[in-house]
Formats: sequence, structure tokens, C-alpha cells
Amino acid sequence: QPPLRYRRALRQSTGDFLQTATDTLPRPDAVFIGGSGHLPEMLMKIKEVLQPDGCIVFNSVSADSKKQFMEGAGAAG
Repeated sequence: QPPLRYRRALRQSTGDFLQTATDTLPRPDAVFIGGSGHLPEMLMKIKEVLQPDGCIVFNSVSADSKKQFMEGAGAAG
């Protein structure tokens, strides 16, 4: 097992993120999105819980989902 300084906590959440209670979870420093359903709403919720200077990684397979992400990110600030 690697030394403690190299270990990071990784938490996976599957299902409907918009229906998931996040108040009992630690604030993430990075969020990985693998899907395009409800992107604007997801990005607004992520903005509420993401640590300052946190990172959002989005995998887009279509021009439409990329457009939705860009618009949602712009709206979320």
C-alpha cells in the first residue's frame, strides 16, 4: 500500500445525482461527469458542493452534449 501522503479518497456515485443528498458527503475537489442528461441542473448542484478551485471533468461524445456542457457551465459561473 502506498504511503499515506499518496493516498487519495475516491468516491463513486452512480444513479441520479440530482436526487442524491450531498449534505452528508465530503465536498469533492474534483467531479467526473460521464453523461449528458440534465447537464445545466447538474452543474448548478456541483457548483454548490465543489471545493473552491475544484475541477470538473466532462467526457463528451457528441457536439450536442459539448454544447449543453458549455452552456450549463456558463450559466453556473
